[in-house]
Amino acid sequence: MKPRLLRPSYLLWLLGPIAAFVIYQAYGLPHPVWSYSYHGGETGLASRWYTRCVFTGPYGQFVTRPKDGRCPWFVMRKKEAAR
Repeated sequence: MKPRLLRPSYLLWLLGPIAAFVIYQAYGLPHPVWSYSYHGGETGLASRWYTRCVFTGPYGQFVTRPKDGRCPWFVMRKKEAAR
C-alpha cells in the first residue's frame, strides 16, 4: 500500500497561522495595560474608579479615558490608529 502524500490532517497546522493572520488584519495587535490612575480603592479593588489607562505595545503607547471606570487588560490596535 502506497502512503498518501496529501491528507487533511497534514494541513491542520495551517489553521493556527491563518487564524492569527485574520485576527491581525481585522483587529490589529494586542497592547496590554501598562499603567493606570484611579480614585477610591480604600476598601479594595471593587471600589476603584479608573480615570486614565495607558496601553503599550508594538505601535507605541496609547492613553485612554475609560467610559465605565474600568481598564481592560489589553486593547487591539492597528498601525493606522497609532498615528
